[in-house]
Formats: sequence, structure tokens, C-alpha cells
Amino acid sequence: MYKDVSKDRRFLELKRILGELQREYSIPKEDILDACEDVKIPVSLFASGLSSLEIISKYLIENKARSVTSAAELCGRSKQGIWQAYREANKKFSGKFRPAISKHDFPAAIIKDRRYSVLESIVKFLREHHSLAYTRIAGLLNRDQRTVWTAYNRTKSK
Repeated sequence: MYKDVSKDRRFLELKRILGELQREYSIPKEDILDACEDVKIPVSLFASGLSSLEIISKYLIENKARSVTSAAELCGRSKQGIWQAYREANKKFSGKFRPAISKHDFPAAIIKDRRYSVLESIVKFLREHHSLAYTRIAGLLNRDQRTVWTAYNRTKSK
């Protein structure tokens, strides 16, 4: 079974440092831990028929228990934009996501670059980091392959 980590000196040191960071920067523990974690968005969620930002907003808020503010900071979007996307997603899909594990999940932080749309950022990441064909990306994202091709080619011209 698992050892009791709470008595390990490294754990105690980590806990002390975490407390110091909380006090010094006046931010919640979750935000400090989130900065250490690379939050991945499962591509399986795109079968839901929602827009890319709606999917990401809903997943971060409901499945990852992020606040709207935290989700907005992670995505490089405004709180209002994330809240609007989340609200619209709930109108279209009221249940909680049940993501499937995939090797093609992408980091939520890739959409921070505002030069690209959310879909363009995702397509660019899947094409360049996973070397996927347009048809494969289209299948993963539940989009037409011509839409995927257009999104990727727009990233090259920007």
C-alpha cells in the first residue's frame, strides 16, 4: 500500500513553502498548485458539439473545479468571456463531461496566444506537436477536414 507521506521531511518542507507563497502573494493554494500543473484538455470532449471555448470553459470549471477567474487566467481570456462560454455550454449540454483518455490531449495554456483563434491554436498544436494529418485532427475535434485545413493555414499566415 501507500506510505504515509505526511511525515516525510520533503512533504513538510513543501507544505511550509506553499504556506509562505500563499501569505506572500495572497493567492489560494489551488492557484499555486495550478501554476505547477500543466492542465490538459481531453480531445474526446469535442464530440459534444460545443464550440472550442465552451468545451474548455466547461471542463475547467466543472471537471477541474477551477474558478472562472482561474480558468480565465489559464486561458488568457477575460472572466466575462469564460463565463459567457460556460453559460452557453450549459444551455447546450447540461451534464458533466466524461472525458476519455487520449494521447492527443492538449495543454489549456496553448490558447493564451491571442493571435490565433481557439480552434486555430488547437489545430496548430495537434498538427505540429503530434504530426497528425488533417483528417485525423478533424475526426478528433469533430470538425470538417476543410475547416481544420483552413484553421491551420491561417496560423501559418499570421
